[in-house]
Amino acid sequence: MSNVSFTDDQFRDLLGVLASRNSASPQKTGSFASCTARFDGTRDTSLVEAFISTITTFKKIESIVDSDAIEGITLLLTGEASIWWLGVKDDVRTWTDAVSLLRTTFAPKRPAYKIYEEIVCTKQSQPRSTELFVAKKRALMAELPKTSLSTSQCLDLLYTSLHVDIRDKIPRDSVTDFDDFLKKARQIKEVMAERTKTLVADTPSGKRVRCTFCRAFGHTEDNCRKKSANDQRVQAPTSSSFSHRPVSSKITCYGCGEPGVIRSKCQKCNAPAKIGAVEVGFYALSPSLAYISRLRPTVDIKIGGVSGRAHVDSGAKLSVASQSLY
Repeated sequence: MSNVSFTDDQFRDLLGVLASRNSASPQKTGSFASCTARFDGTRDTSLVEAFISTITTFKKIESIVDSDAIEGITLLLTGEASIWWLGVKDDVRTWTDAVSLLRTTFAPKRPAYKIYEEIVCTKQSQPRSTELFVAKKRALMAELPKTSLSTSQCLDLLYTSLHVDIRDKIPRDSVTDFDDFLKKARQIKEVMAERTKTLVADTPSGKRVRCTFCRAFGHTEDNCRKKSANDQRVQAPTSSSFSHRPVSSKITCYGCGEPGVIRSKCQKCNAPAKIGAVEVGFYALSPSLAYISRLRPTVDIKIGGVSGRAHVDSGAKLSVASQSLY
């Protein structure tokens, strides 16, 4: 194979031709074919904003022109969003119109009082998900008017919905911005994770320790403070404990005071009552004084060995008698 040599002028001319050909050839642009973002039409402001931010960034990095981006957005929409796009894509002319139409349809701007309600009323359920919880709260605060809240006021709103363990470990006056708060929250999360690993490592089976008495994690029944308090409060008496316990008072009947017996076995208190011959009188009641002064026919009677005197006719429509009369 023979060697080809160029003079300096010929070499410069060759480089110029190659450069002109490269500049004349059209530049290849990208597409949404390799984009992994998807949107199914869920009406959630945070999801819509996250999707728009992702595809906008992808479009910029891949140098996708507006016409190709509008055509390729079909690849990223699924479900209800895909059906919606088939009906409106003919009216979309620019990429800005497409993004605006997405935001208006699936994430319409909410009034400020609705956003405040969601910020305050949605509470943190557990302290382990603090970073994600704060991210969602900040996304809601971003929907508010730009000049409505300061950083200090945003932190005040955040603290109203934080878990009580986080508020106890990170007091409000100890943080000045979100970065400082998240830094301390990560430290707490690391300590909690390390504590969990220590508990797992201390167990032979490698599982979390759980008390069989109170069902709480982190200790066993032997170290359970609730069980210790319960044992001290309620102690079952045994025969051996009575043999060594001094008798502080004698047993007496609380009905009659008889020593050595209890009320249910006391013969004095439980003896049947004896009924003697007593004078029993039967009377008639009347609301009118005229009937009280009127004489009534009476007769001497004896019922069950009890003597008495009864009216033959009291003249009353309704008689009121005691149980002993029957």
